[in-house]
Amino acid sequence: MELELIVAVDRHWGIGQKNSLQFHIREDMQRFKKMTIGQVVVLGRNTLDTFPKKAPLQGRQNIILTKNPAFAAQDAIILHSIKELGALLRLPAYSEKKVFVIGGAQVYSQLLPYCTLAHVTHVCARRPADAKFPRLTRLENWSRAACPDWQQTEDGLRYMYVTYQNQNPLAMP
Repeated sequence: MELELIVAVDRHWGIGQKNSLQFHIREDMQRFKKMTIGQVVVLGRNTLDTFPKKAPLQGRQNIILTKNPAFAAQDAIILHSIKELGALLRLPAYSEKKVFVIGGAQVYSQLLPYCTLAHVTHVCARRPADAKFPRLTRLENWSRAACPDWQQTEDGLRYMYVTYQNQNPLAMP
């Protein structure tokens, strides 16, 4: 079982402000949907609150990590620790699925050491951010695996997709 993650960052690796995404790039959202549809997504409760109607993403198995033992959500699996996540993902039902970590900042930080790949949308802009993603370029085990040219969006924002690879991911507990 391998974990991958998907994130969009600004020039300073900011990912959000006041529990909202910094950028809403239609093409990037379509890419996110194409990559995750039919797969498993792991997210925190705060990230769930940012979704329309605060409902899990359709067409995907949603796993929500929360410290709140009373939290419940329809059409999602609720877990309370990385150890529980590791046990779940070792079940045969998950052997054929890709597992994507999709946020927020706390979940990214907790699961980054276990991820093999990070699919990062680098946006050539800076926005206010109270949530940041670790700078993979400064982490010992992470290196760029793929990096295409800058692209343009309908909003005039330049961005590129960069895939980073963890050379030494930890095994899930």
